[in-house]
Amino acid sequence: MRCAAPMRLASAFLLLSFAGGCAAVAPSAPPSRAAVQLPPPPPFMAACPPSAAAAGMPPNQAFDAEHAALKSCSRRGAASRAWYLGVRRRYGEAR
Repeated sequence: MRCAAPMRLASAFLLLSFAGGCAAVAPSAPPSRAAVQLPPPPPFMAACPPSAAAAGMPPNQAFDAEHAALKSCSRRGAASRAWYLGVRRRYGEAR
């Protein structure tokens, strides 16, 4: 084929142009100090403990155990959101 060599050359240039474009997108400025010095997450942001419900439990006890686990997880989620919004407010004002 007559056009195989020019096509190979064009595809090589196309690949090089993509690689050059990706290198230009890389960030060169260091991150701001406010983002680097964020406080560690509090312990309530960890995973929720599993429910105490088990197979063979009476239905009322299993429901109560499951309900308590869901309520605890919901409280932890609300506390996590409040903590995050507080951090966001404090570090947003520093700019």
